[in-house]
Amino acid sequence: MLLSHRRTVIAGVGSSIPEKVVPNDHFLDFDFYMDYDRPVDPATNPNVIDKFHQITDISERRYATDDQVASDLAAEAGAAAIEAAVAAVLEEGEVTTRDIGGTATTDEVGSAVAERI
Repeated sequence: MLLSHRRTVIAGVGSSIPEKVVPNDHFLDFDFYMDYDRPVDPATNPNVIDKFHQITDISERRYATDDQVASDLAAEAGAAAIEAAVAAVLEEGEVTTRDIGGTATTDEVGSAVAERI
């Protein structure tokens, strides 16, 4: 069944950057291959890594630590998205609770935050 129109909106985002940093030179002792599994001369690895950096501008990678799984990173990203949504609602100042000078209920503030996630 095809939908005649879609109504998807990305209202908020979050991210998580793993702490484990792996620089490009970590790959100096790795085996690289050309087409059809032809190995690249290991003596040229610095050139391969430099070329990769020139093409992609990537100088390091971030990896999850051994005690992390993808859902850990997703939970951190989700928490960041919620924090950003709360900050946006507070900054707008239109939906605030009585304790900070507003008139909105907790449910109204929760709904305003949820709209931004």
